[in-house]
Amino acid sequence: MFKLIYKDLGISSNKAINIFKKQNNIKKIGHTGTLDVLAQGLLLLATDDDTKLIPYISNKEKEYKVIAKLGFISKTYDSEGPISFCSKKIPSEKEVFQVVNSFIGKIKQKPPIYSSKKINGKKAYELARKNEEVKLKEISIEIFDIFDIKYKYPFIEFKTHVSNGTYIRTLVDDIGQKLTTGAYVSFLERTMISGLRLNDQINIDNLIKLKKIFINDKKELIDFFNGKIKKLNKEDDTYLLEFNGDCIGVIEINKGIIIKNNLFGNKIKKILERIF
Repeated sequence: MFKLIYKDLGISSNKAINIFKKQNNIKKIGHTGTLDVLAQGLLLLATDDDTKLIPYISNKEKEYKVIAKLGFISKTYDSEGPISFCSKKIPSEKEVFQVVNSFIGKIKQKPPIYSSKKINGKKAYELARKNEEVKLKEISIEIFDIFDIKYKYPFIEFKTHVSNGTYIRTLVDDIGQKLTTGAYVSFLERTMISGLRLNDQINIDNLIKLKKIFINDKKELIDFFNGKIKKLNKEDDTYLLEFNGDCIGVIEINKGIIIKNNLFGNKIKKILERIF
């Protein structure tokens, strides 16, 4: 099962996920990306065997509502701080719009040192909190759009549609640097993830754009489950396996040979129990 939940302000993503897990008596759960404690909005979760489908999600784009505060800088790039004064400059509306829009497109971005990016197996924020040196490399991301921009000093409000891996805190800090005023995130809400918004029905076919192989014979299902099927007359590609409408796994074929076989054992067992 894939499920959208809304994480409230002030709690960690892990806590929100664990609450959902406990309330629904779920044994195994995974996610497609977390939110900062001081951010709120959508988390996309997968449960049980469907956690194995997370790497195959084709659309990992996100949309956010953002409020940035000018005149100050923050070590964490948000209101967690520490926050220090930067500038009394009050930029014009024209300058703000020009600078904000200048970030649309494919750009390089350096993740915040207070992030979960790993350095030699340790999270960057863990090193930063110990005052250890944190060096993070720039990454390539894309800002597809920035829209609904509103400006009333010291706040800039906007919405943005971005690629996977984009740090909104870095975007706001970069905007502040370009305006020479400084800026930090005072409000952040994720409003869309993988094309989904709150209350949308989740269709796996819309999330995962893989070709399918349909299994309709119970003997063939058993042979797959027991690893007896090694070859298939199919083009080289990655496929979803379906049995009577149920996704039962992912396989990868190279030169007609199954080189990767990631079956959903628990789901197949339940199907076989129903059949027999």
